[in-house]
Amino acid sequence: MLFVTACTSSVQDYPTSPVTQAPVDLSGHWELNYGRSDQVNDRLQSLAREYRREQERQQRRTELDRRRGGPVFGSTPGRSFNSVLATARLADMITRSQTIEIAQQNPLVTVHREDDFSLVCDFTEAGEELVEDSLGTESCHWVGDDLVYLTRLPDGLHINYRFTLAPDTEQLRIATTVNAAGVAPFRLNKFYYRYKPLPQNFSCKFTLSRGQVCSKVGNK
Repeated sequence: MLFVTACTSSVQDYPTSPVTQAPVDLSGHWELNYGRSDQVNDRLQSLAREYRREQERQQRRTELDRRRGGPVFGSTPGRSFNSVLATARLADMITRSQTIEIAQQNPLVTVHREDDFSLVCDFTEAGEELVEDSLGTESCHWVGDDLVYLTRLPDGLHINYRFTLAPDTEQLRIATTVNAAGVAPFRLNKFYYRYKPLPQNFSCKFTLSRGQVCSKVGNK
């Protein structure tokens, strides 16, 4: 297996390790690998089972404390699960790009995402790029061979993207972690494979029955 996946992570997992030269070349055109990528509903179902098991354990502990006549310490794991739904929906929304294009020419790395804004890292000044405005801060840095892009918003919401290139350079993982204050972090791993784009006079669409279907448009 080329990658090791993890269910949850926080931004603290990715310490800053500035470099002045990009260690790997992420440039190219990338298309989503549906078979390998996390699906938000599957992740939520797994979390729901975990919360139900924890709630059952807590109920048993509470009943045992009540029988013993000692203090009862309760918790509300159901509310915790409800609170993670918002971060899960956000993670799903910002990871929907079926294709991305990465342009990399030191010191600039630009990630063009389909139907979403681009992520831009400019390492002109130092190994880590930091942009701050009224909406929050955005920073980029390399951790080993991985590119990390972090957005911090004023309300305590953090969005972390980590780009990992497979050893064969033909596959790319983008691990997106959403952190909100008081809520367990939620991560989705999306996998992409390298592809060569068709000429502009071709139009493609994805179908469930036939996969990617392309046809020539315009002049015959």
